[in-house]
Amino acid sequence: MHIKSHIVFLTTSSLASNPRLVKEFEFLKKDFNCYVLCFKHHDWSLELSEAIKNRNSEVHFIEIDRKRKVLQTIFCKVIHKSAIILNPFFSKNFKISAFASNDKASQLWLHIKSLPKQIKAARVIAHNLGAFYAAVTYSEKNDVALQLDVEDYYPGEALYFNKTYETQNRMHIMGYSFLKADAITYASKGIQLECEKHFKSQGHAKQVTLINAFNATDFREPKANVSEKIKCVWFSQNIGPNRGLEQVFESAKDHAALEFHIIGNPNTVYLDTIDLSTTIKFHGIMTQTHRA
Repeated sequence: MHIKSHIVFLTTSSLASNPRLVKEFEFLKKDFNCYVLCFKHHDWSLELSEAIKNRNSEVHFIEIDRKRKVLQTIFCKVIHKSAIILNPFFSKNFKISAFASNDKASQLWLHIKSLPKQIKAARVIAHNLGAFYAAVTYSEKNDVALQLDVEDYYPGEALYFNKTYETQNRMHIMGYSFLKADAITYASKGIQLECEKHFKSQGHAKQVTLINAFNATDFREPKANVSEKIKCVWFSQNIGPNRGLEQVFESAKDHAALEFHIIGNPNTVYLDTIDLSTTIKFHGIMTQTHRA
């Protein structure tokens, strides 16, 4: 009888907002006991996350609900603010950098520390930057193989707070974590090449680009709607700022022969501030529940 090894997955996102994570444990669940530590978001992703859990009953989900764990959440937010204050004095400290960068990092760390002792993982996989600290410390303490999934080039993402030190924090978190990992996956070759410019890794570490892809049966085929206009499609989970849409919206005003179809969950506060062309068409987020 084959005894399955344990794999622990970590993310500071909800299930529905981290499709790379979902694809990974759905692929591995036949051969491994998968434990997924994630967050429960009470937003557009809630119903979709429940559907993911329902179709993966063999996977062990440990969801952190910040609305239910109020005191712990407040404590972790205090840690986050304190780390930001200490940031100028301990800019090269891995823990300070991680806790200042993401207020969920310490909460994820507290939860992975309390995993039952009988879960002796063979590998821990961090699925976004906020999960790197918890994954690295768990790997070091328990002598577990560490794997990182780099979905974006995080130092290049938009800064929303702690702007003086946040880019430096992200660089330090990635640099430290890369040296500890025995495997790193990237969402694109461009991301991998940029990371290789800045971060060293172990000589034996396996590095692979796994491009985001979707099965043809994941979505329902759209109904034909023939017109003389050329249709361009942009899709993501969220329609919001700092994602290149500002240029699309401006271009739409000068190209009446084109229709721009934007698919995703709309940030209405953001969209209300923009003068949109009539050639911009919005569509709700697409679920991956359809199967042939």
